[in-house]
Amino acid sequence: MLGSKLYFTANDGLHGTRLWVSDGTAAGTVMIDNPTTSPSFLTPFPGAPGGPKLLFSGNDPQYGREPWITDGTSAGTHIVKDLETTLVASSPNTFVPAGNRLFFSAAGSLWVSDGNGAHTVNLAAPPITSPASLNAAVLNGILIYSGGNQLYRSDGTPAGTYLLSTFATSPTSLGVSGNLVYFSASDPARGIELWRTDGTAAGTYQVANFNPGSNSTIPREITDVNGAVYFAYGSTSGLAKSDGTAAGTIDLSIPISSGTPRQCFDTRIILSS
Repeated sequence: MLGSKLYFTANDGLHGTRLWVSDGTAAGTVMIDNPTTSPSFLTPFPGAPGGPKLLFSGNDPQYGREPWITDGTSAGTHIVKDLETTLVASSPNTFVPAGNRLFFSAAGSLWVSDGNGAHTVNLAAPPITSPASLNAAVLNGILIYSGGNQLYRSDGTPAGTYLLSTFATSPTSLGVSGNLVYFSASDPARGIELWRTDGTAAGTYQVANFNPGSNSTIPREITDVNGAVYFAYGSTSGLAKSDGTAAGTIDLSIPISSGTPRQCFDTRIILSS
């Protein structure tokens, strides 16, 4: 959804898989005419200059798969920038909005854009070793993301994109709570546990070690509820919460089988099990 309209992909049997938009009526459900096929990674960009837009990865016969933007009309749908000017596609994916700009991975690197090709910049970041997805969270306009077994931060400039810490495993399950990003990672001496960062190297450290030594808690589905962090853990899935301190990280002793925290509603958390 973007505003009052729903964007989706569909194949009408004539044009292949294309981008469509609907206002909830039959007359208002139309294909957005543009040269791209098989659009993917549809991402609302509410802070786009000039009004809300939708970013997507589109495959075009002239450019290959590159980033595209639309305002919901055919006239307002166009390529953002041809990031790979050869016939090789940049294959952009996982657009992450952050105010009036968004971050995404393409051609094995990190990019930032406001939807204008002239303002689309390669941040010259270290290679994203898993370019199929950008594992990231936005903290006060700063992108916190993992690349390989390392955690990085970016303020949208090459100089402001740098390493925070290196781990034994890739940081995963990044989630924001207050002025912190929580995530799951391990170091050589300890298993996969809950960590936190405030966007600085000094402020990146382990919150708690449920399983001392090299055993792992494996936190995942990190979810904020009124300033407290809830997460599933372990191969048999228990539920725990944390206030960001070791003493305030407790096992709630709630077995949830293979379920995980999915969504918070007011002061309660909804589990799937």
